[in-house]
Amino acid sequence: MPLGWGLIFYGVLRHRLLNRKIFISRKVVYSFVVPCLFAFYLVGFGLVSLVIRAFGLQMSFVLKWLFLTLGFAAVGLFAFSGKIRRRVHCFISTHFYMNKYEYRDEWLDLSQRLQGAVSETDVVRALRLVLEESLYTREIFIWLGDASQGYRLVAPLDRFNTAPTDSSLAPDDPLVRFLQTHGRFHLHEKDPDPAWRQVTNAKRESLRSLHLVLLFPLLVGNQMPGLIGLGPEFTGGQYGHDDFDLLTALGTQAASALLAVRMTEELAHSREQQAWDRLSAFVLHDIKNAASMLSLLRENAPEHIHEPEFQQDMLEVVDDALKRMGKVEQRLRTLKE
Repeated sequence: MPLGWGLIFYGVLRHRLLNRKIFISRKVVYSFVVPCLFAFYLVGFGLVSLVIRAFGLQMSFVLKWLFLTLGFAAVGLFAFSGKIRRRVHCFISTHFYMNKYEYRDEWLDLSQRLQGAVSETDVVRALRLVLEESLYTREIFIWLGDASQGYRLVAPLDRFNTAPTDSSLAPDDPLVRFLQTHGRFHLHEKDPDPAWRQVTNAKRESLRSLHLVLLFPLLVGNQMPGLIGLGPEFTGGQYGHDDFDLLTALGTQAASALLAVRMTEELAHSREQQAWDRLSAFVLHDIKNAASMLSLLRENAPEHIHEPEFQQDMLEVVDDALKRMGKVEQRLRTLKE
């Protein structure tokens, strides 16, 4: 019997069977914050009341209601202030979890928002909303384009500031070339290389005008259909590997959606062009035949206009030309519809 218990304890210690991690949902923690703060407030209020009574004192009516009013005001401020809630959210995610973000939730959220996206505007709107809800910054910018024509700013998220007019990025812009080879540009890079220093010196004023500290490419393979620019975190923190991992996942997903939308638009444009070419061929054929008959009639009219047989042929030619023009009109009306 002692040998058996000894083997059991040895197995538990040897294989660390009691080394288990307990995970609590973030939503449970976030929903627990307000009731917990309110409970602490009531406990503190009760302890103050007991201490006052222990010394034989009486809490005045005004002081009692002052404590109650301040407590409810603090709870109400926390409940209705988005900035305070976001700071608490960031603090809990940063200090009480192994990862700062729930990558699966953000990825699924973007996937759901991208359902039914049929244009680049839809993709940018979905990406913007997910970034706005996930990251701890108010300044988020999105550029769209390609490496051959450059990138244009399409989504400044700071509603209170307008982007400078020269916010587009040329194909040979130092930032574009840097992102194509390095994967990200962080203004507060801990181990900068010579290329980072060159970009920082060349783009210092542009970065300062937009308050940018981090730029991340929307990258799939060697194709970069867009860029994400972020301002500093309003919590005072610095961007780290958790932020980079989140942006990598969301950026790849958004880039794939952008390329799919562009291919769909190109295919639709190609089909429209083919339909237009076919219709144009029919229309030009009818117009050319009608014009040829009328031209021939005009050449022979001065010499044979007084002949009854020519007059009859002339009327038939004019009727045929009018019929052809009527067909052209009908086909153009179909195109309009």
